[in-house]
Amino acid sequence: MIKVLFFLVPLLGQVLAGQGQGQAPVSEENVPLNTTKGAKMLLAPNTASWSYFLTMIHLPTQKTQTWCSIASSVTVLNALASDRAPIDPMYDPNPYWTQENFFTNCTDAIKDKVKVTKMGASLEELDEMLHCHDINTKIVYGSDVSLDDFHSILRERLSTPDGTYVLVNYHRTEVHQEGGGHFSPVVALNPAQDMVLIADVSRYKYAPTWVKISDLFNAVNTQDNVSGKSRGLMLMS
Repeated sequence: MIKVLFFLVPLLGQVLAGQGQGQAPVSEENVPLNTTKGAKMLLAPNTASWSYFLTMIHLPTQKTQTWCSIASSVTVLNALASDRAPIDPMYDPNPYWTQENFFTNCTDAIKDKVKVTKMGASLEELDEMLHCHDINTKIVYGSDVSLDDFHSILRERLSTPDGTYVLVNYHRTEVHQEGGGHFSPVVALNPAQDMVLIADVSRYKYAPTWVKISDLFNAVNTQDNVSGKSRGLMLMS
């Protein structure tokens, strides 16, 4: 089966590339998934990719340019807690987490939809909002860990299919992208290239992209202007 998949990789890369790579320019430091190299990295035998196959079927495009934290969260909620999903009127009678029904009276008490639309959410605010949905969370601040620690956490969480998913809050410029602070799920790790795959929820801007772990570490070691703390990882289970 693996041999068959690798035989199809060049064709897969061409098909995905034909679907577009978003509107923003891609740095040579990064590898978009919708290229032959990006596809090969995902299908490599040692790539940790269980999270990719459980989350990507749920990956939405963030509804506004400030809802990256919400879009990232519902991606994981649908993979992790579909049995507890509310019913969105658009999909009635089927329960499904959406960016709209993520907001409840409980989350509004932390930061309501209007404020999130205006200025987004910080890592701490998102943590509290996820608790409203009975999700176990753990924040790993970039400033609290070394590069080796950061690498170990990503390797452990992405290599072990134990139901723990990873979101990252990072600054785009440190991973050679345009923009500022952002959230997205991290869904795979390729040890040979020492890169992780970020499933970007601003799909109009960037395709899912492989970035260097060292670059992502620098990207989480940036200060969030709202909290005054560093950015980091959100572990969800």
